[in-house]
Amino acid sequence: MKLVRLCHAEAMLHQHRQRRYAFEFVASSLLLLAAFAALAYGVDRLPAADFMPTQSSLALGFVLWSFASTAYSGIAGETSDEVRGRTIEQLCVVATPLPVVLIVRCALQIIGALLSTLVLLHVAFFIVGRAVDVPFAPLIIILLVAAPSLVGLGLIMSGLSVLFKQAEAVNALMLLGVIALVGVPAYPANVLSILPFSHAAAWIIAEQSTLRLSGEWPRLLLVSGNAVFYLVVGIVAFDACYRAARRRGTLGHT
Repeated sequence: MKLVRLCHAEAMLHQHRQRRYAFEFVASSLLLLAAFAALAYGVDRLPAADFMPTQSSLALGFVLWSFASTAYSGIAGETSDEVRGRTIEQLCVVATPLPVVLIVRCALQIIGALLSTLVLLHVAFFIVGRAVDVPFAPLIIILLVAAPSLVGLGLIMSGLSVLFKQAEAVNALMLLGVIALVGVPAYPANVLSILPFSHAAAWIIAEQSTLRLSGEWPRLLLVSGNAVFYLVVGIVAFDACYRAARRRGTLGHT
């Protein structure tokens, strides 16, 4: 019951923030789409080569990167905002553990990201002048199963923010790492598949129009196992950083 009330309260807070920062969201979205359009135009003007991505693969990669960035930044950004606003201590005195509060907030953002992914998919393919050829149901299911691995990375970054307060350089590197995770050749399964989200992204891009789940349950199990592993690592890392900050007496410092 407490969890239900928490989810409702956080949903109301999320809705309020979306209305409050609607202009920033629209402006940043338009800027990203303009940057993607410029990139797609530049790639289209380059000489054809085997290693060059197709326009549809480029559009799909952009959509996956957008989702991955949202899933990672959702929880990492929430913690950074709480630390900068010196409100992290208030969250720590509520009955619900802080990691649970952060995960609920991140889950709400992931749900929104999944819905916006369908819209962004059509917009990105429209920009490159291609018809959307990705089956929606397998795409959403794979992204939903793989998302906890990105939440785990966000929890690690959140722990560093709580412990060291100023960790913007590390966060910038993590955001660059998210781009790399979408682009690494982790399909079919190889050693790069141990990286978070990498195999799911490579699977979606490689299959694209033929993406399906029937007969692919071992692959989906690999993705889910990867996601659970990094989520557990993230929770453990966050808890260790949180306890260290409390021992130092610097939890509410900025």
